[in-house]
Amino acid sequence: MKKSALLQNKNSGAAHSPETPVMEHPPASLALFPTSRGLFVTVTLATFLAYLRTLAPGLTFGDGPELVTASYVLGIPHPTGYPLYMILLHLWMLIPLGEPMLMGNLFSAVAGAIAAGFTAVFFHRLLVSMFPEWPRKSLLVSAAAGAMSMAFLKMIWDNATVAEVYALHMVFALGFLLAAQSFERAHHPRTFLLAALWLGLGLAHHRLSIGFALPLALMSFCAWRRWERRTAIRTFALAAAIVAAAQLFYLYIPIRAAAQPPINWSNCVTWENFLKHINGSEYLGQRFMRLAPGLPIMLGPWLRHELLVLWELVGDLAAQAFPVHLHEYILLENRQYFRPSEPAFATGLTVLFIGAYGFFYWFRHQRFSAMAAALIAAMNFAVVLLYNIADVGDYTLFPFWFLYLSAFIGIMPGCVRLARLFLPKGIAPRAEYAYALCSVPAALFLMNLKQCDQSRNDEPELYSYFVLPMRTSDMPENSILLTSADYDIFCSWYRQLVRRERTDVFVFGANFIGSPWYESFFTPEQRRKYSIKMHHRIPRSAEEYAEALHEGILKHNVGRFPVFTTLNDPYVIDILSKYYEFKKIGAKFFRPRDILGLKSTHIWEIRPKATGAAKP
Repeated sequence: MKKSALLQNKNSGAAHSPETPVMEHPPASLALFPTSRGLFVTVTLATFLAYLRTLAPGLTFGDGPELVTASYVLGIPHPTGYPLYMILLHLWMLIPLGEPMLMGNLFSAVAGAIAAGFTAVFFHRLLVSMFPEWPRKSLLVSAAAGAMSMAFLKMIWDNATVAEVYALHMVFALGFLLAAQSFERAHHPRTFLLAALWLGLGLAHHRLSIGFALPLALMSFCAWRRWERRTAIRTFALAAAIVAAAQLFYLYIPIRAAAQPPINWSNCVTWENFLKHINGSEYLGQRFMRLAPGLPIMLGPWLRHELLVLWELVGDLAAQAFPVHLHEYILLENRQYFRPSEPAFATGLTVLFIGAYGFFYWFRHQRFSAMAAALIAAMNFAVVLLYNIADVGDYTLFPFWFLYLSAFIGIMPGCVRLARLFLPKGIAPRAEYAYALCSVPAALFLMNLKQCDQSRNDEPELYSYFVLPMRTSDMPENSILLTSADYDIFCSWYRQLVRRERTDVFVFGANFIGSPWYESFFTPEQRRKYSIKMHHRIPRSAEEYAEALHEGILKHNVGRFPVFTTLNDPYVIDILSKYYEFKKIGAKFFRPRDILGLKSTHIWEIRPKATGAAKP
């Protein structure tokens, strides 16, 4: 019976793509679905427990407090709005397991663990194609070891312990790769439609998912050549409908903007504002191929910037898995670059070379999944090079996953060849050999644990209560707090709107003074009470910025209310000192990220000049 079944499978050419080799003697226990399900559950649970142990318990630096607050009030966060994330996170926070910030961090842990489970299934299918003669247990152990190694890379681990959008993006990216891998094996319309679904959901979450479109186009070309025309047209039409239907999640943005929630970025009540928001035009106009907002595109400085970014990325690639160092220095319009040490640079290049070898080995056995992963990684990498924003490093999440998985693949055939050279002839593959690979995720776990463990990190909480103190002796009732950056305002939004703390303080983000939509964050009563006047454009110099703050918020309120600020630019403070007295009442050092080192924030009280404020 087994022999006849095997002959039948050999004669059935429609069941396999030409690129995928058919195993002559597949183990009887390699039933794909039960094996994939068990492997997925095991890796997902194991990874989740590690993420749970290192989970941030409360406030974090970065976009997390803003995203959680926006989801909690059903508001709209910074572009592109992330409507699917907002809805899913809001529903998740209805589970009564803790305060919203903890639930937001936990959501990322769950998403990161699911992405690790998807990696295990994807890698297992690849190993079956690469090493069909290996025992079943060795394939499972190797796939689990590879998946957990990817899960414990520093940047992936970091994003799984705090509320951020990138862990969920990895779920969609790996779900798409799994669908592409299944399509390569069988070319079935259902796998094509599943890939279209992952593309649609990814686009409703993060614009990086546009990178899935080119692999889907290649799948369409392949399907058009293999399927009947009627089947192809019907499947393509249904796939287009699925992608379009998933974009209906973006209706969340104008619907909620019309309700004027307290977090209402871009105030998308008009078609123009809506398009600008979901396209990220506000950021693109300031940061696309520009070294700083307002600066023109200059080829020479930009090429220098690109070289420095590439240098930094090679070192950062090494830092994902090895205890190497990056040295900070300042260059080009105050842009921070992190120069890798020589060992870090050499290690990063080594990972690249091994990854290149592994990719070609991967390509030999599963061409389509290899091309799909490479195209998605290349698109993300291009965004990193062209888009100059502070957290653009998070866009390398998938490229780093791709390079390290390729390197892991490259190591395995190398080990097999060494074994053939040094082991006695005729030795059979044994499942126990695969357990040696478990040392890789164990080593990564131990090396990155200290850096990625956020479970005892109370620095964001302490920083938040320094900026917006609970005691009225430190900041009187009905004060105005003029914040200067995301670290200050995002935590203040969360504490006021979610924890309902110090709601008597009027928090105004100085960095939004040139964004007219920021008025929608305030009620009409607040706009009248504080005589808010927004600047008509993003200030392009310290002088313009200081003048906009003076006219927009300070002139009508200093002397009427206690006014405090976290402005740290000494040049801006010096300009404003023409009109006001600045009294330093506190200072605090904090570490937003290890790589950034220690930063400092000062609290200033702004008072009228004793001799009267100077006239503008």
